[in-house]
Amino acid sequence: MKTNSLCFMILLLLRISHHARSERIKSSDLPFIVSIWLNEKPHCSGLIYDSQHVITTTTCVQGISPDSLIVLYQGIVLPYFNETQYSVESCVTHPSYSQIGMQGKSGSYTRADIAVMRLVKPFLLSYRLRPASFKQSREGLTSLFNRRPYKYVGWIRRAHVSRQPLVLHGANVTLDRHGKKEDTHYTAVLPAIYSCGLHRFTQCWENRGTPIFAKTDSQVMAILTDLSITPNGAILGTFLKVRKYMTWIQQTVDRNPFLHPWN
Repeated sequence: MKTNSLCFMILLLLRISHHARSERIKSSDLPFIVSIWLNEKPHCSGLIYDSQHVITTTTCVQGISPDSLIVLYQGIVLPYFNETQYSVESCVTHPSYSQIGMQGKSGSYTRADIAVMRLVKPFLLSYRLRPASFKQSREGLTSLFNRRPYKYVGWIRRAHVSRQPLVLHGANVTLDRHGKKEDTHYTAVLPAIYSCGLHRFTQCWENRGTPIFAKTDSQVMAILTDLSITPNGAILGTFLKVRKYMTWIQQTVDRNPFLHPWN
């Protein structure tokens, strides 16, 4: 047992010390990544599913009145929303959602941490604002045990400045399977630019709902659902494989107009 623990810590240290540099990404290159704001502050993130729905995490919307949430794309600063501000009509959370362990603590993660938001007014989709494309096959994860890098994209902003424009940054990360083989969760040590330390942990929470891509394309494989700080001060992200929930998402979208504002 001690040998296994030592091997894990060595592997974790290697992953922390070999992060690729992050690079700034134009919002127009990945316009389907949106930020979700609460009380005029960045709260979470989401992915445009179609003209009127956004995919995010249950932990982002649970217990929050939908009409207090605002969806923005391209990181525009409040109150200068213009056409980029979208009010939320309803939020539907997955019925199997549960919290394993204490959120933010080592070893914790959430099950079925996924939700569908319906907007009051639809997006005006175009080649500049398009929905996300989701990985539908196992192909993207066949290289998981070959230690190939994946692409993580998240928001950053200046410390302690809530009205600072959000900027997308991307970097290579290495995924590990979380738990049992049939589990739908994976973990990755986030790059240094997101590993902002305990005093800025709240800002890291704002990236719940941001995606991981296969390096060969821009199809979404998984979304960030949980975060914990390692003993070395790095931030370990837990990611939910979206493919397992595509049927539920589509069924929710199809019947959403008949649901109550909160479900």
